[in-house]
Amino acid sequence: MVGLACAFAARVGGYERIYLHTNAAIPGAEPFWQETTTEVFDARPSGEHGPGVSTVHFEIPLPDMGDRGRPAA
Repeated sequence: MVGLACAFAARVGGYERIYLHTNAAIPGAEPFWQETTTEVFDARPSGEHGPGVSTVHFEIPLPDMGDRGRPAA
């Protein structure tokens, strides 16, 4: 599903990356995204989202699809 979402956003155009966040307190959520994305901000140590909030932010870079709907070489 992640791959399909990325491919769709790349085909639509105008996007450089997909940005998402997860609740790291959900079992398996953080390890899954750590394996498939790049972490950009862990809000847990900062308390930015409030006490007890376990939010971690990630992004996935998208390929440049060029004019033909396929990744540019």
